[in-house]
Amino acid sequence: MAGSRFHIARWTPYLAMAVALVTGTLLLYHAPPVSLGEGSLARHTRYQPPPANYLDSLPLEDRQQHYWPLVRRLAAENDVDPALVMAIIQVESSFYQLALSPRGAMGLMQINPITAQHLGLTDPLDAEANLEAGIQYLTQLKGHFKGNLDLVLAAYNAGPTRVAAVGRVPNIPETRRYVKAVREKMDYFRTRFMTLAMNEPQYQGSAGQ
Repeated sequence: MAGSRFHIARWTPYLAMAVALVTGTLLLYHAPPVSLGEGSLARHTRYQPPPANYLDSLPLEDRQQHYWPLVRRLAAENDVDPALVMAIIQVESSFYQLALSPRGAMGLMQINPITAQHLGLTDPLDAEANLEAGIQYLTQLKGHFKGNLDLVLAAYNAGPTRVAAVGRVPNIPETRRYVKAVREKMDYFRTRFMTLAMNEPQYQGSAGQ
């Protein structure tokens, strides 16, 4: 018996190490990943990243209500229909302040880096700065295309050079859908915010567009 106890005691440290290794292996095998990379997100559809900021976590209607006074003020300062601006924001970013597109467009009005540089926009994810630059860009397009709303919208989506080259809305399915969607949303915002919109001078001048 003494020999047996000595034999067991002699192998006890090795047995303990083996148990630890097996246990550790099993724990590592069953442990969830610490983080999910971009490729993992596509495979783990139930994973929901936290909202980037408080406003972006609000329901769509609350986001619309939040930005309406700012849009109305900036649109009035630049003689632009506020319903048009709201419609573009809806179609471009769905009123997400920190929206980023795969092509690099940023913010509420999805301004790309080249246009941002042209407009002097240094922080595209700042809501007010983004709206100011986007509305300024719309004003430039409106002047360039002599107020033709379809061409202005097409240029906002496909670029003014491409639109100017053909003199009409390009035969690009995405651009044609974009023009149609923005026009439909303009009607929605005019109806929803009619009382406020009717008080804006630029609404009076653009209601027939």
